[in-house]
Amino acid sequence: MHAKVNLDPGRAVKTELEVPLWRFGLPDQAAIGPDGLMRPQSLIVRGKRQRVRLDPNDLPLVIWPLEIPDGRRYGQAS
Repeated sequence: MHAKVNLDPGRAVKTELEVPLWRFGLPDQAAIGPDGLMRPQSLIVRGKRQRVRLDPNDLPLVIWPLEIPDGRRYGQAS
């Protein structure tokens, strides 16, 4: 699971997070499908670096359980 939080209640912040693709044995530009826990959405992201905007009035945090498109989750045996 990967999470980022904006603790500034007065402004939105843009930040970058690093998706630990190497923990799945994947290269830095691989695709992975996190399911957002704060909003019902499924994503496919490419690459280990992702930019997110965290707005205290809209979405102050992101939590992404990580899942490879083949269905494996982080920490699950292959």
